[in-house]
Amino acid sequence: MTSTAARVLRVAAPARDDLRGVLEWSETVFGEEARARYEELITRAISMLLADPLSPGVHARLELLTHAHFFHLKSVAQRTVRQPRHVLYFTFDESTLVLLRVLHERQDPQA
Repeated sequence: MTSTAARVLRVAAPARDDLRGVLEWSETVFGEEARARYEELITRAISMLLADPLSPGVHARLELLTHAHFFHLKSVAQRTVRQPRHVLYFTFDESTLVLLRVLHERQDPQA
């Protein structure tokens, strides 16, 4: 386990744009309540990764970037979102977790 209470989150500009787009799309297609549920799911996933970036469900993607990892939102234990479809791409060290992208599971992170 790599838990560090003081680990901080940095959100890269592309990830910030991804989050905005995912949540706007969710609200447009499924409504305001669905957006709130999806946002809560993403928040829960990020909290899990801040506590332990090697949580069950985390996989390395070293071909993308040295120390890059991904975590599918379906790995978060929850009952409020039936079929989460997004993947968090991130790097981390002992003090920081950097959220690089938030992409649909069918999107190629190398594109």
